[in-house]
Amino acid sequence: MCQLSDSETANQSTMRKVYESAIVGMPFEIRAEYVLNYVAAGDRIELRDEPTNPCDPGAIAAFHFERKIGYLRARDQWLRHYMQRANFCSISVEKLYFDDEDELTAVDLFIDLDLPNPPNPPPSIKSELGDELRLLMSIAVADGKLQRVERELLERFAEVRAREAGIEPDEGEAIRVITWARKNAPSSAETAQLIGRLAINRPSAFDAILEVAEIVAELDGKVVEEEKARIESLRKLIAVARKIS
Repeated sequence: MCQLSDSETANQSTMRKVYESAIVGMPFEIRAEYVLNYVAAGDRIELRDEPTNPCDPGAIAAFHFERKIGYLRARDQWLRHYMQRANFCSISVEKLYFDDEDELTAVDLFIDLDLPNPPNPPPSIKSELGDELRLLMSIAVADGKLQRVERELLERFAEVRAREAGIEPDEGEAIRVITWARKNAPSSAETAQLIGRLAINRPSAFDAILEVAEIVAELDGKVVEEEKARIESLRKLIAVARKIS
C-alpha cells in the first residue's frame, strides 16, 4: 500500500518528512503481553485499513509481522491517503509507553514518508500547547518531584486549553503529553526561549500560565524557595516579553 507504480513515481521530486504517532488499544491483556514480549524499538509496523471494524469503519489496524497489536490513534487517520500514495513509507516503533502505574498503554511510532508535497499533521495538545505545559512543569517539579495532584491539574489544564484551541483530545492524550513535558522540563535558558516563542505565537497564554503556576506551587500545601524563585523568574521573563512584543 505504501508504494507507487513506476509510472507514478517517475520524475517526481519528493521530500522526506517524519511524523510522530502512536498505537493505542493496549489495555487488552493479550495484546499487551505480546507487545511486552516481542516488540522493541526499531521494529517495523504495518498499518492496514479495517473497514469491517464494528466500532469504527475508518479504523487503521497496526500489525507487528502478522500479529495485530492495536490501532493507529484516531487523529492520525489522515495518514491513510498518504500511506496509499507515498513513494516510500516506513513505520517503526519509537518506544513503548507506560503510565504511572507501569501499565503499557501505547506504542509510540515514527512514520517516515517521502512525498511530493509533505502534509502538515492536524494540531495536537503537544504541537499547540507543548511550550505552555513545559513552563508549568518547571514549576511543578521545582521541589524535586511531581505530585499526583499536580499532575492531575496539569492534565485538566491541557484538556481545557486544547478545547479552547479547537482540539478535541484523544483518549489518554493529556496524560501522555504531561509525561512528555515532565521528561522535557526546561532549563533556565530554555524557559526564556519558550517565553520568547509564546510572545510571538500566543501571548494571550501568559495570564493563564501565571495563574496555574501559582496554583501548582501551592497544591501540596507549601511553597518551597525554589518554587518561589521560579515563579518570580517566570513573571519577570513574561513582563519583558510583553514589553518587547
